Amino acid sequence: MSKTIYLFRHSEPADDRTIPTEQIPLSYEGRKKIAGMVPRFDRISDVYSSPYLRAVQTAEAFGMKVSVDDHLHERTIGRPEAFTKDLWELQYHDRALKLAGGESFLEAGRRMRLAMTDILSGLRNGQSAVVVSHAAAICAYLMEFASCEVTVMDADTKSRKVVFHGKKIHEGPIPAPSYFVMMFEDGELADLDYHAR
Repeated sequence: MSKTIYLFRHSEPADDRTIPTEQIPLSYEGRKKIAGMVPRFDRISDVYSSPYLRAVQTAEAFGMKVSVDDHLHERTIGRPEAFTKDLWELQYHDRALKLAGGESFLEAGRRMRLAMTDILSGLRNGQSAVVVSHAAAICAYLMEFASCEVTVMDADTKSRKVVFHGKKIHEGPIPAPSYFVMMFEDGELADLDYHAR
């Protein structure tokens, strides 16, 4: 049974750090960018989203009912003031690393996997779904698969390399929006691809 998930990083958010991260909306450019991508997806069965506003607004652009799943939220940092560039890179090497009040990549990947498993089980053979989440949560999820490797290439630009079954899928920053195409056969990830705008 073949099923496809288009796993999106949300579109470009507004540059406003005065409001909680969960409430940051899309920027005007972010709305334009996702609107330009939507026509590629004319046979989607379902749309799912993180509860964060920028993710919900990205999902709503597809013009379908959006199912919000709390498991799809961004990795919880804990104390943002203590989250340095070095810690950002270190979490890709030590997946159990976390700050007080935050969660590790292992924890984020496991809750993302719970959501994705539920979404897959709700799809029938041949169906596809758009799932909107966040860059770190997506990377944590991809790293939950033994055949997916995510390594930091440059912490300054948040450039990462994603490898699946020895094949380089993506190298560079993960722009907002962009998406991974995940093709499943009988519940197992059979192929992975990546597209940006």
